[in-house]
Amino acid sequence: MAGSQSRQSLKKSKNFVFNKKNLLGAIASVAIALISAFFIYQNFSLQLKPYQQSQRAIVALQELDKNFDLTIFKSRYQLFPAYDLLVQNLSQQQEIRLKLQALSHQIDRKERTEIKQLLDKRAKLLQQKEKSSERFKSQNALLKNSLRYLPLLINQIERNFDAQVQSETLTPDRVVVLRSTLNQLIHNLLLYNVSTSDSLKTKTEALIKKLAQLEVEYELTEDEFPSQLVRSHAKIIVNTKPQVEQLSNFLLLSLEENTNALEQVVRQGYVRLERQRNRYRFASAIWFLLLLAFGNFWAIGKLREANPKLARYKQKIQQISAALQALLETQRRDRAVQSERTLADLSALANRNDEIGQLASTVGQMVEQSQPEDEFLEEEYFSFLSVRLRLLTKNQSRLFEPEIITGLETLFKQILDEQKCNLLEFRGQPEQVEMVLNYPPQMQLSQLVAHLKTESLDYIKREFATEIEKHGQIWSNSYWIATCDGVPDKIDSVILPSV
Repeated sequence: MAGSQSRQSLKKSKNFVFNKKNLLGAIASVAIALISAFFIYQNFSLQLKPYQQSQRAIVALQELDKNFDLTIFKSRYQLFPAYDLLVQNLSQQQEIRLKLQALSHQIDRKERTEIKQLLDKRAKLLQQKEKSSERFKSQNALLKNSLRYLPLLINQIERNFDAQVQSETLTPDRVVVLRSTLNQLIHNLLLYNVSTSDSLKTKTEALIKKLAQLEVEYELTEDEFPSQLVRSHAKIIVNTKPQVEQLSNFLLLSLEENTNALEQVVRQGYVRLERQRNRYRFASAIWFLLLLAFGNFWAIGKLREANPKLARYKQKIQQISAALQALLETQRRDRAVQSERTLADLSALANRNDEIGQLASTVGQMVEQSQPEDEFLEEEYFSFLSVRLRLLTKNQSRLFEPEIITGLETLFKQILDEQKCNLLEFRGQPEQVEMVLNYPPQMQLSQLVAHLKTESLDYIKREFATEIEKHGQIWSNSYWIATCDGVPDKIDSVILPSV
């Protein structure tokens, strides 16, 4: 009876131990699955595309901001007959701002708040610019209308002076005084329009008063001498010009500071996310290496239980596990050194001609592949931009022989390499050369084009002086440029020819 109870007690004890092992095994399996899923999710969830799209939008904003300032300057001095470019530019800036606002929802929370604040501030600045641009257009149109009409009116008055002298309405002496006053008035108004001198304004106002006094003194009617109309346009010029200048100065206040702040936030987020993704990749590699090592250790343990002859493999497996554990616990700054030590330890085992040797060789290869790459450089994290550039000869003269074209290709490739650019394609014709190149986003294309023209001009005059010695200037002041996606025949957007 006592023996039966003892056997039952032993059986219950074995069942308890068996159930406990099963429970621990299930918990370990669930934990391994969850950790593996976590690493896989982190590697695929960290997306860099929104940051890259935001950077391209910011580059477009910088270009639009510069074009807006240029348009204001040209409109101020009436180089543009209309103001459509101002409206179009502001509209495009608003569209890009909305695009950045949509992209910010895909960016990490750490940068999302800063981007939203900067975009809200930019929205207010753009709204102010839109209101000021409308006032600028009306005031500038009024100013230019008076500047165009006043000289025509005075020329008409000049033609009437001779008739008035013959009819004895005016004496020659009075005509001289009136003509001198009008000429001085026109001269001062034209100078005042392009200067900031307060003395010119004072002199102009004095001439306007003098003109009114002469009209009263000479008892001239409005039909004989339209002094009131002249003075009215002169006052419009004097009073409107400061307002136009003030509006121009406000509109020329660049949004570069806001754009640079946006670019800085996006750059920091990109670098942080890239480093975070690299850390998860490294941790994932170590984790799955450990799983592989422990899996092999468990399998060998099971085989050893079935076959006592496999006991000698235990020591070798422990060496591999110790090497991987040391690599896992090493800090990032010592990781490269520790990897070399681990590879040295594994190389001795890899020389074996059995399963242990194969395992050590495989683990060594995985350790080499899991070694971290060099630190990410901030100035190189954005992909290069691509453009198609066409340089024309002066008056499209057919200057280039095949030898010159070949020499220009070699020269341009050397210059672009020095500027950290890449020449993708080069074609030449007697009157032009065309190339496709990659360049960093921070490079200014206008400076690059000027550098290419200057160096090539010196090269051509030095190497081919006989063939083109009669040409003083080789390159045209204009050039054609278009952005593309790296494929030479596919153009994404065209930039107007620049001078």
